[in-house]
Amino acid sequence: MDWSDIYPQFSSKNGGADNKLVEFADIGCGYGGLLALRTQNPEKYQNITCIRTNAMKFLPNFFRKGQLKKMFFLFPDPHFKNNKHKWRIISQTLSAEYAYVIAVGESDQVVEKLYISTEEGQKVTRNKGETFLAVYRRIINRQTTWIIHSKGR
Repeated sequence: MDWSDIYPQFSSKNGGADNKLVEFADIGCGYGGLLALRTQNPEKYQNITCIRTNAMKFLPNFFRKGQLKKMFFLFPDPHFKNNKHKWRIISQTLSAEYAYVIAVGESDQVVEKLYISTEEGQKVTRNKGETFLAVYRRIINRQTTWIIHSKGR
């Protein structure tokens, strides 16, 4: 994926530094609520964008093997009926796709912030709902084996 048109200030084509690779991806982010910051502050927040695509089909077209340090899937699965499970973005079938693009062994310091830092998280808190957290980490030399940390709040 050539990101230079989306992030021109980071592109060597436009006089920026060497081309940087995207390191974080928020899959299923809705319509990109944080992009309002980019519009309101033209000199800041130029490192966020929203791409409308089907991540379940095309994720490896956007990222190289091991490129992403973090992937976020916040409140991803509204499909509770059994016949809708095939549309869930978190599934055993897709774990190999995610393992392909995620870097090996990254630690995560933002886990606790996930409960309150998003619009959806704040809504769940206001409504006194429950959230359940799962953190997956790619293990070296085992593309689809994951360490799972899970807890409810």
